Amino acid sequence: MTDNRRGFDSPQLHAGRAHCPAQDAARKRKALTYSVYVNAMTMPPFPVTIAHVALTVSDLERSIEWYTALFATPPAHVGEMLRGTSHHYSLAVWREPNLGLHHFADAVAARFDERRPGLDHLAFACANTDELHAWTAHLDRLGIERGDILVEPYGSGLAFRDPDNIALEFFVPRARTKLQTSRPPDQALAQ
Repeated sequence: MTDNRRGFDSPQLHAGRAHCPAQDAARKRKALTYSVYVNAMTMPPFPVTIAHVALTVSDLERSIEWYTALFATPPAHVGEMLRGTSHHYSLAVWREPNLGLHHFADAVAARFDERRPGLDHLAFACANTDELHAWTAHLDRLGIERGDILVEPYGSGLAFRDPDNIALEFFVPRARTKLQTSRPPDQALAQ
């Protein structure tokens, strides 16, 4: 049975029925779709720009030196946050790109692994492939181990890692193309 006010199955109407995982999954997808629709109607536009990224590092001084060489600029701020609390950490912040490095005194001694839940990699946007090649040369000058430039259907990327093994990338997204229609543009717009 369906609750006709919303067009979605009502859990109360299914009391006593046998459980069907496929139907349960379909009901959950419908409810999620409805929830996304309602939220989209009431929320402000989602910001497309990420304000900043903060990476946790094992040795802040070593990472400041490494990222300063990579960005060719020192951090705008180095300091401590939440002193006197259990969340106390040291940090360094750059403005261009807007990146923070955090170090916790009680951090777990482990190298970054993108196969664990959390961050997979951080990609820095490049304007074009010439810029990507310039970054290749910069990494080589710094002696930073890197991969080759990979060209994929969605863009081109150059992968490398920081001292904590955090996966980083310089990336050029593939240009988006306009939707093609089977009719000439003047006829497609007239309809």
